[in-house]
Amino acid sequence: MWRSWLRGGAEIARGEWVLHRRERGGVARRGLAFAVFVVGAALGWGAYGIGREVAGGESVPFGVLGIAAAATMAWVAWRSSRLTRDSFEGLNPEFLLTTVPARIPALGLLVVVYARVATVLAVPTVAIGVGGAVGLRTPALALTVVLAVAAATAAAVGVGVSVRLVASLAASRLSRGRTYRDLVVLFGWVPLVVGWFLLIETVERVSIAWLAAAPTRGVADLALLGAAGRTGADPASGLAALAVFASGAALSVGTTTFLARRIWEGEPAGRAPKTGSHPLLEPGWVERLTGERIPRPVRTVARKRWLVERRTARGLLYAGQVVGFSGIVLFPAGILAGGVPLFVLVVHSLGLAVGIVFGSDPIGIEYRGLQMMLTTVGGRAFVGGFLLAALAPAAVIVPAVVLPLGAVSTATAGETLSFVLFGIAVCGSTATLALAVGLGVERSAFVPHPGFFTDAPWYIEIGWEQFGRLGVVLVAATLSALPAFVGTHPVVYEYLAGAGLSVPATRSVSLLLGALVAVGVTRLASEIAIDRYEGYSFE
Repeated sequence: MWRSWLRGGAEIARGEWVLHRRERGGVARRGLAFAVFVVGAALGWGAYGIGREVAGGESVPFGVLGIAAAATMAWVAWRSSRLTRDSFEGLNPEFLLTTVPARIPALGLLVVVYARVATVLAVPTVAIGVGGAVGLRTPALALTVVLAVAAATAAAVGVGVSVRLVASLAASRLSRGRTYRDLVVLFGWVPLVVGWFLLIETVERVSIAWLAAAPTRGVADLALLGAAGRTGADPASGLAALAVFASGAALSVGTTTFLARRIWEGEPAGRAPKTGSHPLLEPGWVERLTGERIPRPVRTVARKRWLVERRTARGLLYAGQVVGFSGIVLFPAGILAGGVPLFVLVVHSLGLAVGIVFGSDPIGIEYRGLQMMLTTVGGRAFVGGFLLAALAPAAVIVPAVVLPLGAVSTATAGETLSFVLFGIAVCGSTATLALAVGLGVERSAFVPHPGFFTDAPWYIEIGWEQFGRLGVVLVAATLSALPAFVGTHPVVYEYLAGAGLSVPATRSVSLLLGALVAVGVTRLASEIAIDRYEGYSFE
């Protein structure tokens, strides 16, 4: 039985391999082969040098080898995941599953992914093994190096394939699977950057002795097993690593088969909900909170903006750019300025993000119904609707972030309340500034383009002008909050404390002054936006 499974999996893998070779041109194959040869030669020469040093009495750098092994296995898992996406989509299960059980194409998927990864690793592996064996004068070392790389690669390939299939299965079961995928694409770099900084801080405190005792030490012990007497490798650790890799590779066969069968043969458990239409004129929570104090056109425009954002999450794309602005410009500038409190920078960034989400790109968002909007809604109602669409979420999000931070910090109750008002005011100024700038763009500058989170095309600008305008909005909103940055700076409130003013009072007044300036900017930007809206032309 196992023989027939292996034969069937090999046939499917061979077919996928032939298709891959046909899709990749000869020039690309020769270029990849040349690059692999150059890298292999460099690694082989380095292994030869290390082998000679060890033969001369130097110790083996097990810590460095362990890090290299971990990095290589991580790359293999990532590469396997990418290859699985292409190979899995080309298996045509509607034809295969009528002739063979699911385990055979699943096994073929593992074989073809392993073969494609092995073609890249083969030359460097052999070069390292031969170079180390020649330098150390121990021929058996070449065999154990190849064995270690082959076993570790098999386990890493199994992990990469399984992770990709789990992601595919989750996407088929989630009604908003594409939304979650696009969120990872847009904001997945944020935890990576945070993790990188944490790693830098941590690695400085980690000793080489700990790295030598890490789990990846077993890979180095297995690779050096052919020269254990001369390198100090632990045979028991190497054999244990081999057993773990073998078990992992065997387990990946069952895991891949199970996941592939669930994807191919199972029905999705969730479907997109049939929400139907959402009338924009029916009374809702805004009316329950405000009654008739807000004009109906303003409420309608705001409700339409919330509905668009809920269905496409278009403004969330701009929030990601605010995160980049804060991390690259705002936070480093605060540090260089002598230590602007992190609390102020966080609240300001939060206000920027919420304001940008609901105030940016009004022409692109209203593109399809812009002519009707211009002929039925006045300028004050339109700008007021966008401002309401930004301030209502800010009135919930900003306190939800500020109050817990204020509770765990040294800020007083008055300062915490000032932070809340400051964040909401920054949100309003950012939204109106983005609205005023966005209404200055001609409709002819927008073209349909595939967007995130939805299959419907977005209407966006092509070029760098939109990023320049976004930068102007963020800088202008930041400058309008300058009194808050100045008054909460340690140099300023400590100097005023010497004159008899309390520190909490100084910081609270500074935040309120920053909020007041932001309100003034909101008023001015709103008038500009109203004028641009009422004078907007399609010509």
